[in-house]
Amino acid sequence: METNWRKLFRDIHIHLAFVITGMVIIYGISGFLMNHLNSWGWDASYLPILEQMTAMHYNPNKFWTLFADIFAIGLIIVALTGLFIVKGKKGIKGIGGIEMAIGIIIPIVLYLLTTKLTTP
Repeated sequence: METNWRKLFRDIHIHLAFVITGMVIIYGISGFLMNHLNSWGWDASYLPILEQMTAMHYNPNKFWTLFADIFAIGLIIVALTGLFIVKGKKGIKGIGGIEMAIGIIIPIVLYLLTTKLTTP
């Protein structure tokens, strides 16, 4: 029985991860460009593809909000299914669990540090 759900999770994880990877690449590129367009003196409107890519981050209409929600749900599914693919000491009960905890702790610590630094 264990093998069946592990195989199902692996299949969901693999196939959804390929779709999500395409979205991550687009979000990564557009997020990076959004962070640096002004400092580089670029204007996204001169490059229509960049303008469309950066629009995703602003969620200017219901379509992009829906896309962002689907993307977020996909990321959650990929993350949860991925937790249970690897067995044993490399999985969630071993080093994988420790690494996941580190991944949770890092943004919490950064949030607390930046909040304290910016709050008078």
